[in-house]
Formats: sequence, C-alpha cells, structure tokens
Amino acid sequence: MGDKMETIADLMYKDHENVENLFKEFQEKKSKESLERFKWTLEKHFFIEEKAIFTVVDVEDFNELINIKKEHDEILLMLSDLDENSDISEFEKMLVTHKNYEDEVLYPKFDKELSNDIKCQIIERISEVVR
Repeated sequence: MGDKMETIADLMYKDHENVENLFKEFQEKKSKESLERFKWTLEKHFFIEEKAIFTVVDVEDFNELINIKKEHDEILLMLSDLDENSDISEFEKMLVTHKNYEDEVLYPKFDKELSNDIKCQIIERISEVVR
C-alpha cells in the first residue's frame, strides 16, 4: 500500500544502468554481437527519451532539451561508425558526460518541476517500452 511511486529519474537511471552494462560488455568482448546489443539498447533508450518524455514536456520550459537532442544525434552518428576495432575513448567520454547530465540535472528537474499528471503520463509511457 505505502508504495512510493517511481519517479522519472528512477526509471531512467535503471535504463542508463542497462545501457552502461551493455557498453561494458562490448568493451570487454569487442564482438559484433555485443556491439549490436549495445547499439539496439542505446537507440531504444534515446527513443524512450525523445518519444516518451520529450514530446510531453514543454521545450519552452526545458530549453536544454534542444541540446540533449543534438547530443543524441552526435552520439548516434558516432555509434554508426563504431565497430569491434574502434577506439571508443571519445565516444565513451561523450556518453558518460551526457548520462551524468541527465541523471544529475535533467531527470531530477523533471520530477521536481512537472505536474503530477504529466509525470504520470511520462512514467506510463516509459513503462510501456521498458518493461
């Protein structure tokens, strides 16, 4: 009964953790299969952010979303050029910086500033894709 409702940050931290774990697996194995799993998961993660969250949020209130989307495009472009022999240090640096900003600033800001109705709508959408 006294279950605390999951927050946007809770759900997205978990998804980031999944993306991170698959990236680490790719770093260790350097295989085509591990790269494909990582790519699929990262693309799905960006889909969740851009379609389940950003379409519901007013960009006027959260103008950082414009930069986040640009970073998604840059990361996806770098991702498309990766193979099992790539030097991934620059890619990793960008990915970590991007994730840290979302985890430390963006998601907590959504949880703090969005109305309960909007938060519930976003959480429902995320849950449809993640679970």
